[in-house]
Amino acid sequence: MVCLGSIFIRMLHPQTKEVIKKDQDNLENRKDKLQKRIKVEINLLFEAQDKPELKDFNLNSLNQDELKALNIILKGSGSNATMRDLKPASVGVMEEPEL
Repeated sequence: MVCLGSIFIRMLHPQTKEVIKKDQDNLENRKDKLQKRIKVEINLLFEAQDKPELKDFNLNSLNQDELKALNIILKGSGSNATMRDLKPASVGVMEEPEL
């Protein structure tokens, strides 16, 4: 059973997962668009007020892989994971060349 608003609908598990994934993707896209739009609008506001542009305001939020990598790093030696367990793109560094 899945609750959609105030209605409960009986759906198969794979269908339910697909509906939830699509909904999450849609929400993520809307969030990204709103974040980009607010940055532009804040810059326009500061420009209209003859104030300098905000520094570090154009930073991007972490994605799931980056957040997991950060959590592993912050846990330190208590974690069994190593930097090699992480995807190179998730930590934003190049792989070390093999010797």
